Amino acid sequence: MNRKLFVIVLLSVIFAVQGLFAQDAFTWHLALVKDNEGIPFDDTVSLNNGETFSIQLFTDKDCYAYVIVEQASGSLASLMSKKMKAGDPPSSVRCTLSPPQGQEKFYVITSAEEQTSLQRAIEAYNKDRSSRNSARLKSALFDVKDPKGDNPGKPATFAGSVRGENETVQGTEFSGSSTYTRTIVISH
Repeated sequence: MNRKLFVIVLLSVIFAVQGLFAQDAFTWHLALVKDNEGIPFDDTVSLNNGETFSIQLFTDKDCYAYVIVEQASGSLASLMSKKMKAGDPPSSVRCTLSPPQGQEKFYVITSAEEQTSLQRAIEAYNKDRSSRNSARLKSALFDVKDPKGDNPGKPATFAGSVRGENETVQGTEFSGSSTYTRTIVISH
């Protein structure tokens, strides 16, 4: 009987510990959408100048989300920097490609914790787009990005609203416990 009680207590402790770690994990979905269709973004995406697309994010737990673009001209822009609430409709950033031709790099970051140095660098850059603040923003961005590369994701479907229409979109699901980054490269 003591052995049975020991096994029950041991299993209870194991499940309780797993539950503690699972509470820290969150899942987020990312989709690149053009003409209401999800576009795969594992490789460089090819689009044309003048084409419009959106980057959509959805999360199952409160988190912080950042989308920063490094344009073909080399300049930066912060497209999103906000706290996302679990279960809210997808957040969307709408973009239109414009000259010069080249590659646009969209850095998408979600984090369980606010990235304060990145947030400060974004705010400074938005006030004064000097080369000093640009370098500071790039440095803060790459401090957050994982040096081993982007985190792996798996295909996922999620519902969203595109121009008032409810749509189902193919995207990518990421899951983890802290900070995740994804770079979307668009050639035009």
